[in-house]
Amino acid sequence: MKKYNLFLRMSLAVLGSVILGLGVNYVTAQTADPPGDNVAAPINTGPGDQTKTGGILLVNILGVNGFFHAYNGAQLDGNVGIRTSTPGSPLTVAGMIESTSGGYKFPDGTIQTTSSTGGGGGGTTYSAGAGLNLTGTTFSIADNGVTSAKIADGAVLFADWGANGCASGQIPKYNGSAWACAADSGGSTYTASDGLTLTGSDFSISTGGVSTAKIADGTVLFADWGANGCASGQIPKYSGAATGWTCAADNSGGGGGSYSAGTGLSLSPGNAFSLNINGGSSQTCLPTQKVSAISQTGIVTCTDDISGGG
Repeated sequence: MKKYNLFLRMSLAVLGSVILGLGVNYVTAQTADPPGDNVAAPINTGPGDQTKTGGILLVNILGVNGFFHAYNGAQLDGNVGIRTSTPGSPLTVAGMIESTSGGYKFPDGTIQTTSSTGGGGGGTTYSAGAGLNLTGTTFSIADNGVTSAKIADGAVLFADWGANGCASGQIPKYNGSAWACAADSGGSTYTASDGLTLTGSDFSISTGGVSTAKIADGTVLFADWGANGCASGQIPKYSGAATGWTCAADNSGGGGGSYSAGTGLSLSPGNAFSLNINGGSSQTCLPTQKVSAISQTGIVTCTDDISGGG
């Protein structure tokens, strides 16, 4: 039993010495700065500068509150924000960007080194044309820079007008040298008289507004007549005050009828009557005579014309 206790005490002493030695070796200070004879120092929260010679992969946000230096470049696969934690583009800067040298290079390969003139890479020079001002990098419309030629016809609306000092009810009126505010009383007031109708600002002839007094005599032509329901060959005929003018046949009533030539007369086409003397033979009176009678058979009687007529 005494031997067993001695062996146990000796075993615990050896085990304790091993643990103590390992602990002393773990906390032993390094004899040189990395990467000397020791392994590389881990990145920690210490106040001293630290160098990482190998690559580093971050799968979350990298926050830098101070100076960050990547000697051989840095690859950032996501959006980078300066003074913002929510960048919406490959590079989002919440503040002013300053280029101390070199300028800015654009996708077409051109380089701009100044805001007003093109850089050595063939940048474009911009200048203010007529009606514009250029202040630094800002263009603006110059006072009185917009002329009539720059305003599209019909583009100026009432909303674009200024009051121009006019009082309520006044109108713009040209006074011979400039437009000015004036009373509306200088204009004329128009009303619709007999035969006319005024709707808003439009005058029109009223229905039935043209009376006989408004029509000049002899000016109504056949082209102005309507058919009035007449059939071919009919004529207008007055049928009394109750009926007025109506369409009627060309040979009915009112003195119309058929005509024929009686004894001693001839009826030629076109309804022309002529005298048939002696049944068609000629009868001559002397120059000093006159026709005093014609019988039913067409005999002409000549007598002396005491007045000297023929």
